[in-house]
Amino acid sequence: MGSFFELKSFLKHCIKAKGRGGHGVHSPLVYELVTQVLQKEKKLYAFEEIEEQRNRLLQDDRIITVEDFGAGSRSGKSNQRKIKEIAKSALQPTHSAQSLAKMVHHYRPSTILELGTSLGITTAYLASANPSAQIITIEGSEAIATEAQFVWNELQLKNIEQLTGNIDNVLDTVLAKFDKIDFALLDGNHRYEPTMRYFNQILPLCHSETILILDDIHWSAEMNNAWNNIIEHQEITASIDFFHFGILFFKKGRTKEHFVLHFP
Repeated sequence: MGSFFELKSFLKHCIKAKGRGGHGVHSPLVYELVTQVLQKEKKLYAFEEIEEQRNRLLQDDRIITVEDFGAGSRSGKSNQRKIKEIAKSALQPTHSAQSLAKMVHHYRPSTILELGTSLGITTAYLASANPSAQIITIEGSEAIATEAQFVWNELQLKNIEQLTGNIDNVLDTVLAKFDKIDFALLDGNHRYEPTMRYFNQILPLCHSETILILDDIHWSAEMNNAWNNIIEHQEITASIDFFHFGILFFKKGRTKEHFVLHFP
């Protein structure tokens, strides 16, 4: 846990959470996600190759200059950072990244947006889970974006388009490339105002089958407040709090529900 707030939130989550093994989950939508997608011991063909790239990054002693437009890093304030330190602090945990890949493989979104590429490991999971999908990802740091591109080249992934720059400045340009968004991962700025703004910018391209993931929803009080406000939005008909990330559904014609669940 990176902060006292996050630790306190985790303890609250443990007390409230249900659904281990799908028990106590009475929504067919959420029960299917937990039991048929996340709990399945399914290893897609690229999992091992992607983890080899993760392990390489975790051992990379090279120092790069990092521009940070988000909420910053808890691992240090210097913009001169070792790649292995970035990998340790910023990459999605293996289980989380593979769970997102399982969702993409199961639901087959054709358009995927990622805000916050980091070193490209999660992007690689999303891209490999549905090679026919159009994936656009935004990274603020040129140096980190270069390392991500190397990862994708090593994995021979061809369905990723990357834009580099401050999300605030380039998101409108990226959204203009989409007619709709089927799957989106917001992991680019852990502050309240930008998170709410990105959600509202993306919202017009969402539809009944869209799945939206918010990462680090209890990372800080600001992120916690953003999550609580977003799940109350009238377009959100189901939401799942897995602590480290939250899932939002837009399916029409269902009673609005919010679930606090143990991560499978």
